[in-house]
Amino acid sequence: MRRFASPVAGVALLLCIACAPAPRAGAQVDDPLGLSRTTPPRPQEPQTAAARAVELMRQGKLPEAIAAFREALKANPKDIAAHLGLGQALQQQGKADEAVAEIQLAVDLNPQSADFRMALAGALLGANRPKDAVREYERAADLSPMRAAPLVGLGNALLRLHRSEDALAAYLRARGYEPDDPSIPTAIGRVYADREDWLSAIREARAALRLRADYTPARDLLIDSLNGGKRYAEALAEIDSALKAAPNDIDLRNARATALDGLERRDEAIREYQDILKADPRQATTWGNLGWSQYGAGKYDDAIASSRKALEIDPTLAYVRLNLGLIYAVKGDVNAARKEYEAAISIATRADLQAGLEDIRAAMKKHGRTAALQEVEKLLAAVRK
Repeated sequence: MRRFASPVAGVALLLCIACAPAPRAGAQVDDPLGLSRTTPPRPQEPQTAAARAVELMRQGKLPEAIAAFREALKANPKDIAAHLGLGQALQQQGKADEAVAEIQLAVDLNPQSADFRMALAGALLGANRPKDAVREYERAADLSPMRAAPLVGLGNALLRLHRSEDALAAYLRARGYEPDDPSIPTAIGRVYADREDWLSAIREARAALRLRADYTPARDLLIDSLNGGKRYAEALAEIDSALKAAPNDIDLRNARATALDGLERRDEAIREYQDILKADPRQATTWGNLGWSQYGAGKYDDAIASSRKALEIDPTLAYVRLNLGLIYAVKGDVNAARKEYEAAISIATRADLQAGLEDIRAAMKKHGRTAALQEVEKLLAAVRK
């Protein structure tokens, strides 16, 4: 089996804390982050620490931005913009728990802000706390009814909890509020793709592309779904069109190799995978897919070597273990096959195991019901019960 490289649907909500125009001197303003203040009349007001921190973030200088935000908070511990900005900078540094703590302080200072609660929910997802993220997105949706963004975020968090029906319901509600936003049918399509409902996924991807022809996530969903639905010729046409604008796009090239393999143009698929790996040899999934194409081409020793390389990079790839077991079984090495299948069973999903069983039965049609294939079929069938 191949593993399709499907980007996870998600909407990263990052609040722009410097998007509002500068206030007039002496004017009473509503701070875009919820902190109202009176700006003193200063013809040439010096740049504040928080404003300097925002500019540093824009330049990608995260350590300096974090220091500037902390400086701003020393001067004013209730500076909501600084708490929020510091939290987002910490997120970008991968310090998820610290980011949650800072953004929580911003929420505590303005608990009625739906935007702040969405920012907190996004940080909670980054900290692998999807249940807490669901709670915050639900609160944001209550605070900001008839708005799509909190519902999209809610759907993303629910998917992390494998609650696809609830996620789909949230996305459908969001579409009712913002029917012209292409990210929403794309998110809906990803739910269908996860269920392998390829027709529905293709329909949603095309709907998103009608809203915005250059919307890359929808294009990727369409290509993945065409490949997943074994509509390889259509997928290849879409990919080749997209590659004209982005000839070095690794995801597109991987998808192209998948389509070529599905069309049984395996030598071309193998060359495509090999060219990708020359540019980036650390792509475990590409090594695994190369091994699958080599297996389809009858190049079993090459397939074993490529699969081993994939597992050196990422030992958790259960589908590659299943592929290795199949290759050994086809070669008649039942002991090696059983070893790989047993290793795969401990980490594989039910979907992986079902696909592995289907691969065994496809091999039986091609090679006959050999003793090795019968034994591994029995092994996997027993696990599936």
